[in-house]
Amino acid sequence: MGTDMIEKAADSFERKQRRCLDALEDPTLFTGTPQFSIAVVATPENGHVFTAGEDCRLALDDESRLLVVRGVSVIGRVERPPPSLVNTMRCAFPSALGTVNSVFSLTGMAEIQLE
Repeated sequence: MGTDMIEKAADSFERKQRRCLDALEDPTLFTGTPQFSIAVVATPENGHVFTAGEDCRLALDDESRLLVVRGVSVIGRVERPPPSLVNTMRCAFPSALGTVNSVFSLTGMAEIQLE
């Protein structure tokens, strides 16, 4: 009698365990969130020169323009940011951290990798 009950309960236990594991895969406040990684091209402003490996912050202003900021000064601008990036920054967080991957020598523009 004892082993029959265990055998019957084993299937429902496995189903419950699978449901719980599926629930743990969904990001919540206490679990990790999926990584967001995208690269954008920024044009320097105010005489700034980008260097490879430089850390910078991108901020979305009130007019949905994407600005490259260091401290309180604007050092660059992303001309045509991807709409998915603008929507994500508008909804969740108005700024993002990035690193300059490469600098184009002729134009001075920089490719910034956001994470």
